[in-house]
Amino acid sequence: EEIIKNFEGTAAAGSSKILLAEKQWEDGQQDVAVATLRAMTDSKVAHPARPTAMASLAAKLLSQGKTSDAEELYTELTESADSQYLAAYAWISLGDIALSRGDKEAAEKAYATVEKDFSGTSHSQDAINRRLLMNAESPAELAAPIELPDTKITDGEGAPDKDLEINDMLDALKAAGLEANFPQTPPEENKTNK
Repeated sequence: EEIIKNFEGTAAAGSSKILLAEKQWEDGQQDVAVATLRAMTDSKVAHPARPTAMASLAAKLLSQGKTSDAEELYTELTESADSQYLAAYAWISLGDIALSRGDKEAAEKAYATVEKDFSGTSHSQDAINRRLLMNAESPAELAAPIELPDTKITDGEGAPDKDLEINDMLDALKAAGLEANFPQTPPEENKTNK
């Protein structure tokens, strides 16, 4: 804060604004952080980290639900020669914004731009993954799994019987009304189990 106050208009003051905004955001002062970044990005002083401040501001605005303001900043990042190192990130963010409002065509265009212009990068792979997920269908709904009742096989007097054979267990399950849920054992196998 002292650097910003005492050296306004310098590169050091601009860098300090970016760091201060991150600290303010972490401390829960979201609106103050946004104002600090706006002061940096709206400044007439040229600063090499201005695109980084714009990207940070756009992300913060988006998290606050100010989608159109964030979209403007991301668009500016895609168009500026000074911010080409952030262009892929900005395009992906624009695709995400378009998708969130249901505009699959704009999202597809944004992701395709990253795939084409930034092929071979991790951003390209991110764009491909987003495009694939965008077109994925929801999974089919399945019937609920069968729930077995809490049944204990006993020797008839309440004590667990460790020596019960498979047929006795099947008989107990049939008695509980669950015989339709189990495959029938062929007679040959039945004899070998005894």
